[in-house]
Amino acid sequence: MIYRFDVGKSLRKVQADRRVSNIELAKLFDVTPVQVARWRSATDLKFSRVSQLCDHFSISLDEFAGLGR
Repeated sequence: MIYRFDVGKSLRKVQADRRVSNIELAKLFDVTPVQVARWRSATDLKFSRVSQLCDHFSISLDEFAGLGR
C-alpha cells in the first residue's frame, strides 16, 4: 500500500499544536529557519527526516500522516 500525505501540512499542524516556531525547530535539527520553511511547504520529505520529526514531537508516523490528509 502506498501511503501519501502532505508532509508540509502535517508539520504546520503539529508545530501549531505544540507551539514550536521555525526558529526553535531549526535549532533542534541544526538547520536554518529557511530550511524549516521549505519543509513546511514541501509535499514530501525523506523518510529519515519524517521519522526524526515524529520522534521529536513524540507522535507515530500514522498520527503525523493523519495531520496531512
